[in-house]
Amino acid sequence: MLQPFSISWEAPEYEHRPKDTSWFWISIIVSVLLIAVAIWQKNVLFAVFIVIAEILILVWAERQPETIPVTVSEKGVRIGEEKFYPRGRIAAFSIVPHEHTNWFDLVLHLDRRILPNVIVKIPHDKAHDVHVALSNLYAFFDYEESFVETLERYLWF
Repeated sequence: MLQPFSISWEAPEYEHRPKDTSWFWISIIVSVLLIAVAIWQKNVLFAVFIVIAEILILVWAERQPETIPVTVSEKGVRIGEEKFYPRGRIAAFSIVPHEHTNWFDLVLHLDRRILPNVIVKIPHDKAHDVHVALSNLYAFFDYEESFVETLERYLWF
């Protein structure tokens, strides 16, 4: 019989990477170059898309992450107030450490085809307890960062 347990913490919704002025200038220069190419190709729609995308990038670049509550229990994983992943939907899990921060990534592999992985931050001091608790429920898998995630980290998003 499964022993009831509950491990809770608060985590940022994403890792915020502070950006300096040069990051913003590079972003603007790249977008201006893309707009110039779009106009040269007479593709006004692409130019409008680049303008809108650059505005969103500049606005979201300095947005601070919200803090969300996370609870792992024998029933499943609750992230925030609205997201709950029941035990039957989780196929496997992984805990990925990062050298540059005190947060680990808890990766839940779900039984769905589109966006099968859910990643939530977990504090260093809770990682072992969560690993032990989830090991009794799910298989452990070696998570490899995707190309998009690597690119995101490299570009400081």
